[in-house]
Amino acid sequence: MDLHTHSEYSDGAFLRPEDLIAACALKGINLAALTDHDSSRGYEEARKTGERFGMTILPGAEITTPDYHLLALNFDPTDRAFEEFLVHSRELQERTCEKRIELLQGVGIPITLEKVKRVFPKSRLGKVNIIVTMAQDSGCRAYMQEKHPEMTPRQVQWHYMGDNGVASGIDKYGVTPKEAIDAVHNAGGLIGIAHPAKDIKIVSELDELKRNGIDFVEVQPRLRQPYLEKAIRMVDEWTAANDMPITYGSDFHGNVITDRELLARGENVLTPRIQELLNRGYIKI
Repeated sequence: MDLHTHSEYSDGAFLRPEDLIAACALKGINLAALTDHDSSRGYEEARKTGERFGMTILPGAEITTPDYHLLALNFDPTDRAFEEFLVHSRELQERTCEKRIELLQGVGIPITLEKVKRVFPKSRLGKVNIIVTMAQDSGCRAYMQEKHPEMTPRQVQWHYMGDNGVASGIDKYGVTPKEAIDAVHNAGGLIGIAHPAKDIKIVSELDELKRNGIDFVEVQPRLRQPYLEKAIRMVDEWTAANDMPITYGSDFHGNVITDRELLARGENVLTPRIQELLNRGYIKI
């Protein structure tokens, strides 16, 4: 089981949904969710491929709020109101993307929104899409090689797009957590916080999300890195104290963009509690 994956409909390293699901099948996964950023547009492609491999594919989306990523699972993919909500969320993220591009243009990088859209014609646009476009565009590459000959490509990425980079420090657009939670519930789905150890700073944030109605907390087994140790412990303790269900996902984007691998058979077993939780949604498993 892997309930957090990405395709070319967000920032999944040019992975078509059918290629992603085939990779899941070859890992021994029989239950997966395609959770592109602010989009469920690849679901039908993923579902049809899953059928060929005898897999169950859940509708999913990773919804962007200014502070958190919320993971929506097993909603009705034909719900028109929810699809309109996702369109609205994508539009807000494009506005954030435009602000980042303006900052990059301000220091001389010849990046434009049109260039990003040419590289990612199907995608919701965000930070990773800008990074990949800058690496592909000859004008951007020439600028960065001239300005930073001593830096590795990874160092250049962090200089411009890292948490303290040139394109950081902006006021991000996005739907509120409460808006996302209500929209997913209205579409018959479940919603939780994705990779909380990366985003949650204090316990009161988790308390507020619980009051707003989240259904679960996600754990990413491959995210247990030393610099996150304190945050992981905080989230683990809160999750246990609040008897909050846990889902598992890899947050796989393809090996081009990150080094996260898909979960494999035996790494993430469907527990009765998670099955009961998911069965409140659109597809029964």
